[in-house]
Amino acid sequence: MDVRCWTYGKSIEELCPSDLRGEYDSLKKEYFSILRSFTAAKIDTSRIRLVDYFPVRFKSEWEDVNSQILDYVLEKYPKPSRYDELLSIQECLTEMESKPLNIKKEKLKPHFAKAPARRFYKKLDILKPSVKYNMWGTVTGRLTTESGYFPILTMNKEFRDILEPNNDWFIELDFNSAELRVAFYLMGHQQPKEDIHNWIKDNVYRTKITRDRLKAKTFAWLYNPDAENHRLESILDKKKISASHYASGCVETPFEREIEAPPEKALNYLIQSTTSDLFLRQMVKVHKLLEDRKSYVAFCVHDSLVLDFKHEDKKLLRDILDVFKSTEFGEFKINMSAGINYGNLKEITI
Repeated sequence: MDVRCWTYGKSIEELCPSDLRGEYDSLKKEYFSILRSFTAAKIDTSRIRLVDYFPVRFKSEWEDVNSQILDYVLEKYPKPSRYDELLSIQECLTEMESKPLNIKKEKLKPHFAKAPARRFYKKLDILKPSVKYNMWGTVTGRLTTESGYFPILTMNKEFRDILEPNNDWFIELDFNSAELRVAFYLMGHQQPKEDIHNWIKDNVYRTKITRDRLKAKTFAWLYNPDAENHRLESILDKKKISASHYASGCVETPFEREIEAPPEKALNYLIQSTTSDLFLRQMVKVHKLLEDRKSYVAFCVHDSLVLDFKHEDKKLLRDILDVFKSTEFGEFKINMSAGINYGNLKEITI
């Protein structure tokens, strides 16, 4: 049983009942005291299984109190309908964490004229060379990364070329305007087969406005509850979308996630949360397709998925693309890129 998947993000500490609180807090204090003793003894805790070095008495008492908390959780919280799905996502993220990144920190040296490059170079010496995601770091369910690990979500784009695959290629699968496509689904529209911003330009604006300018106008309007745009409102009724999923100060997404939100944040939370959950479901499908292969899911950045790809698996590319683009909200257009480092990916077609 994964407690956080069972309770939508609550930790053992948060779930601890009042009658066990004193015992739990006392053992937690002892736990950190033991860790400090390891540090004082200059033991590298990253290279050992901590549990093997804890006193037998402490391990017994710690396991007992945690077992009692789990019994309490099982009694108080029914199994959520999404438990198996959330557990699959967590297992996928855990496997990503277990795959070390191939980091070429020397590639930062040409950037040393800039202080951020020098700081990042030094930081890499103390960071664990893998990505550890937190499924519960935001109210919408969008992933965050844990400190002490490689900061894939926040790293400067100029430094991406320091990441190279352990296999032959990085393959990136990127949804074309995922959040806007989710909004289309919520309105009951069919998914455009082409780039969605070009579709809006040709079918709604019908002017010479550039794609990039239209994209900026669309998102500025979509996430500003006070903004008006009669052309865009002809295809996306923001008030109608919100009304269908927002009541009593709470957003309920198509994936049964409930999020407290003020009215002005309701649409933003609805679309971002739904997009995140949809992406993670597609990620798990690709992960399962690659089981027992040398290629694997290396990491994800928002709504793009990056594979560490072995050339011998190239016959799978069509299947991977088909699986990733076939969502419950319709067929999404996918941009596929490849390269020998993360900073130099070139669009490919298959």
